Amino acid sequence: MKKKDLVALIHALSGAAALIASPAAKGQIAIPEQPIKAIGYAVFTLGCLLFAYSLLFLGRAFMGNVDPVSERLVTGGPYRIVRHPVYLAMLVMCLGLAVGLRSGLGIALTIAAFLPSTVYRARLEEAALADKFGEEWRAYRDRSHFIIPFFHGPMA
Repeated sequence: MKKKDLVALIHALSGAAALIASPAAKGQIAIPEQPIKAIGYAVFTLGCLLFAYSLLFLGRAFMGNVDPVSERLVTGGPYRIVRHPVYLAMLVMCLGLAVGLRSGLGIALTIAAFLPSTVYRARLEEAALADKFGEEWRAYRDRSHFIIPFFHGPMA
């Protein structure tokens, strides 16, 4: 198995683990169910909407591959702000569900497994995009944020 395929598999499995763990371990955090449940589900819903909105712009370029399959660099819609809005949406969905279900295991897996695998996969994708799109990619990278909008830290 190629490294990029293994990274994609680990990313998918860590995300699935975080999503499955949340309902399996719900109620672990001893705080009142409301309003946390409503807040968590609202965050989850926002993540779902961002995911769908991002896919509208990504279109057929969303194939699950680390290497780009499109002949054009997608820079419109949510991609104007962040280079990986699909990954942002997935992280928001995982955290929203875990918070809404008060699942410490879901939160821990999202932060300790899914987030690092997401960052690593996104960095591999960025290297592939730089190879394919060259200066167009570098200009886009310089005017957009990595995963978290308006954040200028290590994930910027």
